[in-house]
Amino acid sequence: MSYVNRQLQVSLHILCTNVESAQLTLPDQSERSMKWQAQVNATHEQRVKHGSRRWDMVTKIEGILRKFLPKQYAETSGGQVLDVAWIIENTLHRLASSLETYCQENFLEQRIKALARAYALRIVAKNSELEKYRPTLMRPRPRPLIRAAGAA
Repeated sequence: MSYVNRQLQVSLHILCTNVESAQLTLPDQSERSMKWQAQVNATHEQRVKHGSRRWDMVTKIEGILRKFLPKQYAETSGGQVLDVAWIIENTLHRLASSLETYCQENFLEQRIKALARAYALRIVAKNSELEKYRPTLMRPRPRPLIRAAGAA
């Protein structure tokens, strides 16, 4: 298992066991985000379509999260993984500068990993009992380049 995947598993464990703490740290909506969301939600039909789009995003995120969890944990965690998916989707929605940015799936998995790790680090910072997870959540230091003999 790669280090990044282990980070995600630990992040998800922290988030699933501390969902309420994560919900309290949702970011404020940006001004740019409010502008495009007002346009998307102008009519009832647009609100329904956008609501459906958001639910689809939540289920995609949940699927990605479950892919990285051990099978038995994913089965026993039930709605907690869905709660974490909702938190991540809500964060992506609040921080997106446009509808296109929000819907972009190119780097969705990387964005999910980064957000899960960031939320987990916030929770660990506020809860000393979780401090033991900090080393796993921290980014590994880059390895120094090994120079070949005789290289300048």
